[in-house]
Amino acid sequence: YATWMIEEARRRLAHLYPEATLPDGRRAPVVAWLFARTVRCPNPGCRAIAPLLATFELQRRASRATWLTPVVTDGTVGFAIEEGRSAPRREGTVGRRGAVCLVCDQPMSLEHIRSEGQAGRLGTTMTAVVVSADRRRYYLTPTEEHERAAAVAVPEGVLMTELPQRALGIALPRYGLTHHADLFTPRQLTLLATLTDLVREAHARLLADGADEAYARAIATYLGLLVSRLADRESALCTWCVGDETISHTLSRQALPTAWNFADASPFSGSSGSLEVARKYLVDVLKRLPKGPVGHAAALDATSQASLDGAGPYVILTDPPSYDMIGFAAISDFFYVWLRRALGDIEPELFSTLLTPKAPELVADPHQLEVMRRLPPTSRRASSGRCRTFARSQIHGFRSASSTPTRRRRAVVRVRRAGGSAC
Repeated sequence: YATWMIEEARRRLAHLYPEATLPDGRRAPVVAWLFARTVRCPNPGCRAIAPLLATFELQRRASRATWLTPVVTDGTVGFAIEEGRSAPRREGTVGRRGAVCLVCDQPMSLEHIRSEGQAGRLGTTMTAVVVSADRRRYYLTPTEEHERAAAVAVPEGVLMTELPQRALGIALPRYGLTHHADLFTPRQLTLLATLTDLVREAHARLLADGADEAYARAIATYLGLLVSRLADRESALCTWCVGDETISHTLSRQALPTAWNFADASPFSGSSGSLEVARKYLVDVLKRLPKGPVGHAAALDATSQASLDGAGPYVILTDPPSYDMIGFAAISDFFYVWLRRALGDIEPELFSTLLTPKAPELVADPHQLEVMRRLPPTSRRASSGRCRTFARSQIHGFRSASSTPTRRRRAVVRVRRAGGSAC
């Protein structure tokens, strides 16, 4: 059924992912299209559309490097692609302190970029096309064919949910990215919307083929996880790794950071970011799952003893304490919104809410706790109040688990050190 889903997606969407022409005239599959975000220069005498690049490098190997060289023509910035033994040392056009216009060299503050983003005026420009052939990567200048394939309309009614305006690890709304749909290009939205539709169609197909409801639900769930894994490599927050020449994960760390350069992967290339690779990882995991007595897993409220009463022999898995380091619920919405679209009708009890519940989350999030309504986030007293609330809840959770009547229990506790590592 995964094969059917992939081939059906290819049939419906192949026109959005054309092959590229190599310098010798051969056609080869595209691995990814590389983009940079853009903003209008604030200089009244310039007002050019300025690309925002964290780096000009495309590839960095021991014996070969590839990089972008900006070419300015009549106030418009384009890029040439050059190769050599090593790329020239050149900083990108944007960093922590601001950006610079490639046309007039005018500095641009982050405040300007944020205000333009909040006004809906941040754009994107395609910088390069990555092609796989001859057991290596080729980097080509974008053609009109590829720019036209990427310029699809945003599908209607897909991911209307909003990102939290303030949450741990999420600063995207400051740049005008206020909805989950803003984290994807229109082509990526079309791809993932099509795949979630196909998960539901596969479920109906399973039932029509004679599968019972439990089996059909299980297979559909695996297919939903396939889409969820693909989403991790199919967002406008994925960057191109110049060393490995692969696409990074959206969640390379426990946050949703802004990506100035990003990669739009081809789902049909057979390389990183493709459906074939995502399926391979999923199948490998299923093959390695232990076989034995049937078990049950449940996500329960750690502070409620009633959740554990009558549970019998059990193992408790918990991951304290993150305090104010990670906003798990807000970040997990990145996957939840797609899983809900694919499986909401198949597993309604798991996806009854539009987004993941935030209020009961056991995290010292300054934007969630009531104490922050009265005190500024930077105040020492507010931080102390957050930590006390968090610690009390943790202690209550462990007391609830230890006071349950059964003796047949085990607890696995993952502890995070002050420096951020875990043991």
